[in-house]
Amino acid sequence: MVAVRGAPPPASADGTVAQAAGAGTPSTAGSSVPPGPGRARAQPASRDEVHVARTRFGAEAAAKRDDFFAAARGDQAFARLGEPRAGDWLWQFKERGQTVSEYLQAGVNRKNTVRSRLHLQPYADLRPQHRPFVAAVRDHLQAFFATEVVVLPERKLAPIWYHQGRRQWDGEVAVRSLARQVPDDSLGVLGLMGSDLYGLRLNFIFGVGLMRERAALYSLHRYDTRDERLLTRRAVKVAVHETGHVLTLKHCVFYRCVMNGSNSVAEMDAQPLHACPVCLAKLRANLRFDPRARYERLEALYRRQGLTDEAAFVRARLRELGAAATAAPAAR
Repeated sequence: MVAVRGAPPPASADGTVAQAAGAGTPSTAGSSVPPGPGRARAQPASRDEVHVARTRFGAEAAAKRDDFFAAARGDQAFARLGEPRAGDWLWQFKERGQTVSEYLQAGVNRKNTVRSRLHLQPYADLRPQHRPFVAAVRDHLQAFFATEVVVLPERKLAPIWYHQGRRQWDGEVAVRSLARQVPDDSLGVLGLMGSDLYGLRLNFIFGVGLMRERAALYSLHRYDTRDERLLTRRAVKVAVHETGHVLTLKHCVFYRCVMNGSNSVAEMDAQPLHACPVCLAKLRANLRFDPRARYERLEALYRRQGLTDEAAFVRARLRELGAAATAAPAAR
């Protein structure tokens, strides 16, 4: 399946999922803007087909939420998702969601003795003010996923990716090019660009991740702000989100979470930088990290980056882990 932001999710025979980390206005079949070099436009689904699919998927996600929350304990620190509002990601896209058991059963792209590292691919179009974010993103991915991150040599953009009429770069073509260069020892490669992207029948995209090809790509173009702390938060948040897709996590429909879909910069800004209990369980099962050591590294990193709210959240989780460890011997 290919899930896109801003267009109904068309099926794919090989089960690949492309996740766009942002949204624009959907391009329509009658648009005067062509679909880009080397690609045919997908046949749009009928309104009735889209309505039936969205209703079914939304009901399926709601049932999964009800089942999970009925058994959930000790999740007070994590905000549960309520009903979406008009314009929200889940208002437009009624996604099925992904339970921990579904994630484990899929068994795709797991850390092992061969695939043991993540890679970060910076591109030559990064503006001078954005170049420090290469190190910031590397450090954050390394702490968040408790996995070594290697920065690859800078790469140029291929002219074929550029659409003269749009004055944008085709993110879908670019990420598939990146997927052909994933190192053998890599869990996945994340590309970091500075140019405006489009693709997946959308007028713009923040980024795109290919689950089965172990490649993702995003751009800082639409996140620019004079607020350096906000820009840092945006840069690392989308990096984590896209890397989560590379590790085959689907959009979260349970809690407010870094793996939530976002339909706008405003919606993305409102989402937290942390993984919820469901997504954290998936990551822990895949990457096999020590939760306390991971939180300690994140807390130190957040303090260094000036992300005070995130640092406070992590300190609270560390206190909870300490309390649980103290209570465990007493219970035996």
